[in-house]
Amino acid sequence: TTKYIKIRDARLGLLHYGLMFLIVVYILVYQLIGKLGYLKFNDAQNTVRLTLQEPTQNCNPNDADCKDSFSSLSSLPYCCAQNSSCSFNADGSCSCDY
Repeated sequence: TTKYIKIRDARLGLLHYGLMFLIVVYILVYQLIGKLGYLKFNDAQNTVRLTLQEPTQNCNPNDADCKDSFSSLSSLPYCCAQNSSCSFNADGSCSCDY
């Protein structure tokens, strides 16, 4: 048989319900909202992929019969930098000592 107790003292009843209210506020506000206790946090996992391909003549670089399409060094705009041993020619190209 189940026995029930009825609290007749108002101060004891208020203390009982006050503590129950504080427990609910602690769980809802502090644990769930404040500390996000309902979420499981994991470290981010990522992958980086870098692919470099040479310039080609409109073909797949993985094909054996694909031809490269590199520019000549003298036509590259960064060939004649200030700190390099290259010099500008009259036609706008540059010539280097290598």
